[in-house]
Amino acid sequence: MAQSLSQFLATLATDPEQLSSYLHDRDRAIDTAELHVEDANALRSGDADAIQRRLLAGAARFSGSVHVPPPPPKEPTASVHVPPPPTASVHVPPPPKSPVPAPPPPPAGDEPQPPAPGRD
Repeated sequence: MAQSLSQFLATLATDPEQLSSYLHDRDRAIDTAELHVEDANALRSGDADAIQRRLLAGAARFSGSVHVPPPPPKEPTASVHVPPPPTASVHVPPPPKSPVPAPPPPPAGDEPQPPAPGRD
């Protein structure tokens, strides 16, 4: 027996076996439910907007008061290349030369040594 899209989705939501069957073989579950061709195509597409439009169309058939707008035009998607941020390079300068001069070399052994302070 043919099901409406809303009945089919309600069955998937309430019957774990039907949901398991749908998850295992989606096309077979849709074919077994004998959905309207447009409902089946919407489900197979996975497009949430298309499924919602089909649900609204089904509600309109019963009430006659629901307006189902046509699908909006699809905007082309553009690929935008965003370059990576520049890497930071840190320059560490060499340490400064010591401002303290080196001590003079010790006197050679032949030269006289100055007297030590405090000795007479």
